[in-house]
Formats: sequence, C-alpha cells, structure tokens
Amino acid sequence: MLDGKVEPAEMAMAEELGRRIDPSHRKSVHARIYAAVLHEVVADGRISHREEIYLRQVREFLSRLGWAP
Repeated sequence: MLDGKVEPAEMAMAEELGRRIDPSHRKSVHARIYAAVLHEVVADGRISHREEIYLRQVREFLSRLGWAP
C-alpha cells in the first residue's frame, strides 16, 4: 500500500480477509488506518501534491476493501 501498487493477488487476499470481519469493526479499523496516514502526512505542517495523491490512493484502497472515511 505504501508504494501505491497493489497486485491483484494481494487485493484478492485483502478482500477475502475483509469479508471475515464485521462491517462495523472494518470501519473502525479503516478509520484508524486513515487517521494514522493523515497524522504522518501532516506531521510537517503541510500537504504536498504527492501526499495528496498518496491520501487518495489510501482512500481508494480502503474503499475497495469495503469502506473509506
């Protein structure tokens, strides 16, 4: 996820694992992941264009797994 590249086999495995988790718990986990990513991005007090792209990729990935903040 960090490099923005998720192979089809990795995505299939992540989707399968996600289906095993209760939707409310999945939302909680995804929200914590996104909060951690946001914290990392804003640590220097600014958001670059590259970081905007990274945030969008993380949201798209989380969305494909069932929910994104």
